[in-house]
Amino acid sequence: MQNIDSNFNNAISGGGSHVEIQGGTNNLTPNDSDPNTVMRAAIESMVAKALAASMTPILVNITPLGSCSGWNVTKQANLESYNTWLANYATTNGYQMADVYSSLTDGADNLKTEYDSGDGVHLSDLGYRVMGAKIAKSIIAAGPW
Repeated sequence: MQNIDSNFNNAISGGGSHVEIQGGTNNLTPNDSDPNTVMRAAIESMVAKALAASMTPILVNITPLGSCSGWNVTKQANLESYNTWLANYATTNGYQMADVYSSLTDGADNLKTEYDSGDGVHLSDLGYRVMGAKIAKSIIAAGPW
């Protein structure tokens, strides 16, 4: 998570009004006994830094990964737990959250075929456009305009 923290500090140093905050698959599925604890702390830290920089945080959940090589029930449970926590955290604190998981899933925890680049993890061009549109709507909803 140190790389994420360092990269985030660089991202907010450029200024701006809003910042997208999204945990990643690699951070969710390490060998830690509870990767969610680490992820949650990192998100809370990034939100605090965004607010200190007078930036509006836009939270983004993790995309479906069910067809990813090596994916299993435990990893899916971690993903679902994290995404649920993030939605509750956003609601409790009044932040916008882009629910990209719901927009990209086939309903069986996989990326829809048209949004999958072919490896079950990375999005196709169309998948990134769908994700970008969802994030843009959250930025607009967050205002102020």
